Amino acid sequence: MAEKTVMSIDEVSVFLGVSRPTVYNLINKQKLPFVRLGGKDGKGGRLLITLNALLKWLDENSSANTAAEECPEE
Repeated sequence: MAEKTVMSIDEVSVFLGVSRPTVYNLINKQKLPFVRLGGKDGKGGRLLITLNALLKWLDENSSANTAAEECPEE
């Protein structure tokens, strides 16, 4: 069986340990990349997040990276 490459809103909320509304808020604020399947005029349909995009977003937005950038090595 192939490894899963896309995640639903529910799966992303479990993966991140946040609520579904938090995931929707990140999407609505255009902070979390997503793919919309179906729907019309940018509304409705199913929202999916690719695993690669989610992992990249986590890497770019992790507090560890932010702290490392703020405190360069001597």
